Amino acid sequence: MASPPARKWYHIRWYSDTDTKEERKFIRKIDALIVPYAVLAYWVKYIDQSNLNNAYVAGLKEDLDFHGNELVQLQTFYIIGAVTGQIPFFFLVTYIPMHWLIPFLDISWGIFTLLQYRVQGFSELAAYRFLVGFFEAAFFPLIHYVLGAWYRGDEIARRGGIFYTGLSLGTLTAGLIQAGASARLDGVNGLEGWRWMYIICAVITIPVGILGYFVIPGTPDQPNRRVLTEQDIKIGESRLQRAGHAFHGKLKLQDLKKIFLKPQFWAIILIDRAAIGGLGPVSVGSPKKVADEMEHWIREGDLDGFNIGYVTTPGTFEDVVDLLVPELRRRGLYTEAPAADEQLTARERVYGRGQKGLRDDHPGSRYKYDVFEEDGPPA
Repeated sequence: MASPPARKWYHIRWYSDTDTKEERKFIRKIDALIVPYAVLAYWVKYIDQSNLNNAYVAGLKEDLDFHGNELVQLQTFYIIGAVTGQIPFFFLVTYIPMHWLIPFLDISWGIFTLLQYRVQGFSELAAYRFLVGFFEAAFFPLIHYVLGAWYRGDEIARRGGIFYTGLSLGTLTAGLIQAGASARLDGVNGLEGWRWMYIICAVITIPVGILGYFVIPGTPDQPNRRVLTEQDIKIGESRLQRAGHAFHGKLKLQDLKKIFLKPQFWAIILIDRAAIGGLGPVSVGSPKKVADEMEHWIREGDLDGFNIGYVTTPGTFEDVVDLLVPELRRRGLYTEAPAADEQLTARERVYGRGQKGLRDDHPGSRYKYDVFEEDGPPA
């Protein structure tokens, strides 16, 4: 018996061999409804989540007279809101149709993103950041709930992978929006550029939320009949039933006991915590605390400076430049160039030109050389 021909590496297996022509048509329809919206909404979510850092370095700090740890505290308020919001929305998942709940959340955090343009002090901004976090809290799990309601287990990863690109798009464009607002809108109608950034973000977010009401297909038990026919719903249900998927009804408090007793629940938490360690050392706190830890690492770990290349997100880099560098400079650990026309690397500003922290017996000591020497590194 001849074996089936091997597929080329570039052939994407989007459908299962068991999918009928009718089912493939249904899958294309669901893909067109869910996936583009999920990417778009995730994009605006990340922009609205991260725009505080961009606003902070674009003039918010000076305009609101921030001189301490206000940025860290504002980020904490966002996290508190995000954690708090997961509790009520966790129970609402099975009670409110997804094509109502997700757009409501999108529009709500868009409104509180908009209101940040008018802030005059820390307390008001902290309240808005809490509410943005509160309404953004359930977006990620709700999108996956919708994906799980229509796709088999072997189909979700491909859609989820596309969904995650929204995060990268947010990373790429958040700073560009602020740069454009600062360059072209600063002073227009008496508003600073960072205030215009919040207006622009809201103008993007709120229409995306409204769009969700018309394109999110809901779930098989609470479908959006504006976009799905009765035949679509039957096909979706039959596909999942054949794969062993089942609807378990409304979520009740007693269901929590079943969830907490499942080993998969604790395994996911353990893996998630372990993954954070894989990112390398993580320091969270005030500039003073981070600087203390940096000094400790340098002193105890034979470190030859810190690789700024690991700072991959614009927000983190801005925090380092705006918060940590001044603290290191205050301690005399980060010096200015001796001459106006002389350039120093970040490492040399900490250790001094030509001075390295590595011992001679350290494996990396062979790369100790002065970057200003013509000889360059050893071959």
